[in-house]
Amino acid sequence: MKKYHWNELKILFLILPFIAVGCQPKGENQMNADTSDKVVQEISDILEAYEKTVVSWDREAINRFWGDSDSFVFAGDGIILGGHSEWAETLDRYEKTVEKWLKFEYTSTHIEALSMDAATATTEFEHSRISVEGDKVNIRGSWTYVFKKQDGKWNVIHANGTHVEF
Repeated sequence: MKKYHWNELKILFLILPFIAVGCQPKGENQMNADTSDKVVQEISDILEAYEKTVVSWDREAINRFWGDSDSFVFAGDGIILGGHSEWAETLDRYEKTVEKWLKFEYTSTHIEALSMDAATATTEFEHSRISVEGDKVNIRGSWTYVFKKQDGKWNVIHANGTHVEF
């Protein structure tokens, strides 16, 4: 059995950290603090814009928020909708029940950058609207969105949450 001398071991211990650093993956989605902060800010900006989008009921902008693919999944209040077309049909039905939006606001939002093209946002929300019958409807709840950057644009590809009328 070969005995190692202290000088040989020192060289080995000096070289190993460089080898370990050199073997780290260097993909384009590798995150650092700056890129993570950038993703978090982008998602925060999107959520802030979506609040205004809902109140003005800009249907085109609403559709852009949600992912336009068959893999899109929306789960909430005991139902699961699959695919963008099923979600769009639900929005069509919902739109017919609202006379006017008064407020849509996110609070206590937590955003996690998973990579340069994936993030989650979990948030509480509160909204108020006037129904077509003239009733004021107040809703609060919480949602988790999974965002994916597709063709340079962020979209929600999965969503899960609850609504509670108060």
